[in-house]
Amino acid sequence: MNKKQNNIKSIKYRQIIETGTKLFIRHGIKRITVEEICEEAGVSKMTFYKFFANKLELVKQIVTGMMDEGFKFVDNIMAQDIPYEEKVRQNIKHKIEGIRKYGDLFFEEFLRIPELQPYIAEMNSNAVKKIIEIFNTGKAEGAIREDITPEFYQYLLGHLSIMGNDDNLKKVFPDMGHRIETLIDVLFHGVFKTPSN
Repeated sequence: MNKKQNNIKSIKYRQIIETGTKLFIRHGIKRITVEEICEEAGVSKMTFYKFFANKLELVKQIVTGMMDEGFKFVDNIMAQDIPYEEKVRQNIKHKIEGIRKYGDLFFEEFLRIPELQPYIAEMNSNAVKKIIEIFNTGKAEGAIREDITPEFYQYLLGHLSIMGNDDNLKKVFPDMGHRIETLIDVLFHGVFKTPSN
């Protein structure tokens, strides 16, 4: 395959990713069909199936791209010469912006698709490893309490994830971004006002 063919292939792949993302955010994953994605993207079903075995494989690629971008952002922030607390603040802000960009409907459906549970477990495992890496940096810099171990922090993260998906908490915080932001803020700062408030 020559360079021109590769470029066309790359453009079509991006068109499908971008169109799928846009439609999933607007209408949810379940409601959108491969046919609708192809029509909106201006590609044939044959082209779609060259890149993706099915709609759920497209969803996985979208989320993988989002995770890769998030990890890249984390690495860039952690490499900056700024206080650890500011690094954490910027990472949290970026995560919340990502949740708001993709929307509640996309994430709520994504997390409930039975066929994606092994992928979600692997994705969560990678995310926890990255968060523990950030935690260990904070410990090394003396920004995190000595008595808080990585194991205990990992335990808290696991329960934070469960709480974030709890139907009762969703009634208190219907907006996913606000719900996750509040949980993370309480994890880091407790219930007391921060000095700036």
